[in-house]
Amino acid sequence: MGDFNETLSSSEHSTGLNPRHQGGMREFQHTVSTCNLTDLTSLGNTFTWTNSQPANPIAKKLDRVLVNDVWLTQFSQSYAQFEPCGVSDHTRCKVFLEAQTLGKKRPFKFFNFLVDHPDFATVVAETWNETEPLYHSRSALYLFHRKLKLLKPALRLLNKTKFGDIPFRSKEALQNLCDKQEQALANPDTTTFEAVAEATTSWNYWAGIEEQFLRQKSRCGDILCAIYWSCPDQTTPDTADIPSLSELLEFRCPENIAELLVRPISEAEIKNFLFAMPSNKAPGPDGYPAEFYRSAWPIISTNFTIAVQSFFMYGFLPKGVNATILALIPKVQGAETLKDFRPISCCNILYKVVSKILANRLKVFLPELIETNQCAFVKGRLLLENVLLATELVKNYHKDSITARSVLKLDISKAFDSVNWSFILDTLRAMNIPEQFVHWIHVCLSTAAFSVSINGELEGFFPSTRGLRQGCALSPYLFVIAINVLSHLLNRAASSGTIGYHPTCSEVNLMHLSFADDIMIFTNGDTESLRGIFSVLDQFKRLSGLNINPAKSSIYMAGRISQEFRDEVTSLGIPVDSLPVRYVGLPLTTKSMTCTDYEPLIDKIRTRLLSWSSLSLSYAGRLQLINTVIVSITNFWCSVFRLPKRCLETIESMCSAFLWSGSPNSTTRAKEAWEDVCKPKNEGGLGIRCMADSSRVFALSLIWRYLTNSGSLWVAWTRRNLLRNRCFWDVSDKSSGSWIWRKLLKLRQQAATFLRSEIHNGKDTLFWFDNWLDMGKLIDIAGASGTQVMGIQRYATVSSADLSGRWNLRRCRSNHLRAMITRINSVPPPVEEAGCDCLLWRHGENDYKGWFSSKNTWNQVRKQGSIVEWSKLIWFSQAVPRYSFIAWLALRNRLSTSDRTQVWGEHQSCRLCGEPNESRDHLFFACPYSYTIWTELTGSLLSRPSPDWSITVTTLLSPRRSTIDSCLLRLSFQAVIHSIWRERNSRKHTDAHRTAQQLTKFIDKTIRNRIPSLRSRNAGNCSSLMIRWMGRN
Repeated sequence: MGDFNETLSSSEHSTGLNPRHQGGMREFQHTVSTCNLTDLTSLGNTFTWTNSQPANPIAKKLDRVLVNDVWLTQFSQSYAQFEPCGVSDHTRCKVFLEAQTLGKKRPFKFFNFLVDHPDFATVVAETWNETEPLYHSRSALYLFHRKLKLLKPALRLLNKTKFGDIPFRSKEALQNLCDKQEQALANPDTTTFEAVAEATTSWNYWAGIEEQFLRQKSRCGDILCAIYWSCPDQTTPDTADIPSLSELLEFRCPENIAELLVRPISEAEIKNFLFAMPSNKAPGPDGYPAEFYRSAWPIISTNFTIAVQSFFMYGFLPKGVNATILALIPKVQGAETLKDFRPISCCNILYKVVSKILANRLKVFLPELIETNQCAFVKGRLLLENVLLATELVKNYHKDSITARSVLKLDISKAFDSVNWSFILDTLRAMNIPEQFVHWIHVCLSTAAFSVSINGELEGFFPSTRGLRQGCALSPYLFVIAINVLSHLLNRAASSGTIGYHPTCSEVNLMHLSFADDIMIFTNGDTESLRGIFSVLDQFKRLSGLNINPAKSSIYMAGRISQEFRDEVTSLGIPVDSLPVRYVGLPLTTKSMTCTDYEPLIDKIRTRLLSWSSLSLSYAGRLQLINTVIVSITNFWCSVFRLPKRCLETIESMCSAFLWSGSPNSTTRAKEAWEDVCKPKNEGGLGIRCMADSSRVFALSLIWRYLTNSGSLWVAWTRRNLLRNRCFWDVSDKSSGSWIWRKLLKLRQQAATFLRSEIHNGKDTLFWFDNWLDMGKLIDIAGASGTQVMGIQRYATVSSADLSGRWNLRRCRSNHLRAMITRINSVPPPVEEAGCDCLLWRHGENDYKGWFSSKNTWNQVRKQGSIVEWSKLIWFSQAVPRYSFIAWLALRNRLSTSDRTQVWGEHQSCRLCGEPNESRDHLFFACPYSYTIWTELTGSLLSRPSPDWSITVTTLLSPRRSTIDSCLLRLSFQAVIHSIWRERNSRKHTDAHRTAQQLTKFIDKTIRNRIPSLRSRNAGNCSSLMIRWMGRN
């Protein structure tokens, strides 16, 4: 620990780190990775040093505490705390070896493993039936909640008597299994084998219980947080004027939707919502997760249904049912104050079902209700459309010669926590939402009570008077309804001339873009427009309670901005910023993406990889992290941008280095070319997708979305300003759009090979440019003069070539036009009553469907290889991942045996038998040592095993054996390769070695321990597998 005088990432520098000054950072990263170190969890500010220069303030994280995995194992609760600098320019640092805990009584929590006990149903039924039955009434919810409370002592007793000290019982069951297996080996008969099967079942049961216990404990949200605060007073908002809101909001709830909102709740609907809830989620204050209700459903179903239906019949919700745990989730590293935490609400299951029913009914008509500016929580709208459109609008913001314009990025203070309930309810009434439905929502909002989770304890029980709970199913939909009022206020101000439109935005009435509370307002850079915006924001604040924080907002200006405008910005206290900037997690740039723009992505991935470098991860573990975390981070960017080739190559280079060496900065020689690693598993690769191929698939999906999503604001803007009454297929790829748009245009030729139009009425399909005859674009066949020769306009639809139910085509002399006309005449003409045309996407050869498939598209854009049969020996559901990886290396002959390392000047004999020439084929299984192990281990599973590698692989792939034998042989094959390879390396680097009999016994025990965890139906049950394995000799 101490001052290292260097940062590990650019985020540890207050102003960012110039790419030219990153050499020291790279060296520090390499050192930390090489030493297998990682940062100790810490409290306090991220930055630990300042230059104390007011004119040029700079802060960095130079001080840190680095530890290895040994420390983390021995002091798992340790943490560092960085305190104020005092007289120094560096912060003080203290290391605590364990967290402080308080011996308070823990609240009740139902553990999911209780449902597997045979007495569970009896205990629940006895207690449940002793209490009074429920009937539809105002008190039904209270009585149901009381029944749950009375059930807790019986469940506590069941847990204590039947499942006390779960880790000990699991360890005891494992030891018993090992003892029974030893007895079976010493005296193999029916009795001992049955004893092994029984012990296996017992250990499998207790291991599963322990797994459920640990998984559920990890979800319980023990929040280490000693924070006390008082919420600031807020101005009471004005009462919303419903007639004024009705005049502002055009949407009116139609009768069919109104009937849907208030229709009776059926038992099947309630059950479907309950059983569709995700598993292993933190429970609410009553301690009961969804697993309890699903398991006890035969007993409690009637009462549960009555309780939920009673809410919708009487509109009453007791506070105990609507109680909520606030779990404080840090938003930043070193969080200390309230603003650094996000309060997540953990609600009771009974309330979750009620709120989910309301939310599902509410979201049905959101696409018609919410303005197209809003992309969050509305079905069919995506974040990427806002980023694409914003990128088009800020194009050329780096030029001073353009006309004045500006972008205002707003920050809403505590958006979800401060919205006024009466405003939301009045907004719903203004749109003619049924009063009964509005009342239900009012009850859900007003009866909520909160407790805060601190170190697993529930502190306090207090009500609220405003705000929406993050974690409640209703909250996101109610919030976008509230923000939708702001959208209408801004649009009305723009229509009246109070706010001037941003250049190129007036034709589509584009004033702003929203993603939940992330709002960007585009204007003409005029002073009066800026004043008009803040007048609207002030009006919205008085109505909704949502307040804009000018200090955290920012404005971006371009062109010939007046001094008066700049002075007004200063008086409002809005910071002036410059592009590029991060928008909803992605860079918003004015020109083509440079290395500086994608450096945050590279830095984020490198930081993640470095954080894993100190862990003792196997090849399989690293592969899993790359395929999940790293690919997800990259795909988020690729969903919007065609990332530069250099960026993708850098990411893949780091991933390759991490996969083979454990560090993204290592230059260790890879065992396999990255392009081979990025093949599907059945083609001999590891199943990682090539990032260039994935980027291309995402771009093709954007083209599909552009062609099929006519209601999108991005589509409307590009058609008006970039196509300008032209066709997407006909516009030049050097048009005036942004760099993203131009990259999409360059992919049109490939996209056209995936598209086909299905003709119905012919009004949505272009005659010359859409593929409706399976001949591609007809304009390419007819040529530029074909439109005149055939008398069909360049942008005409297919329906324009139809005359009273027959094709209306001119006769032509040229052979290619006559062949085209013959093909057209072979298909029936469009029919007016047949409905709209359908655009189809190719999912495979001659397989077109009406939706986009990323998987099928990727399979067609990538370079496909031949299928390798041996992949079946590697990738199967019962395999141990780390064994599979080493077996994969062996099958590709990429293990560092002597015949491969001698090109580096290293030659050695076989460490197992002394054979002068060590190779893969010798090691498996021509070597007497390994052949003895292979023969002893397989026994009757494989009669007369061959020492030849190729013959062994071919034999194992033979389909003429039972499913159980096949599973055990493949598992044995991988375990033997992995163990022999480790034994060989152990003898090479240390003096330790094991005899063939010792290693055989070790592998046998490994497989016996693995068998109980197999769950695949194709592999048979665990007992059958164990009996077959024990009886193979």
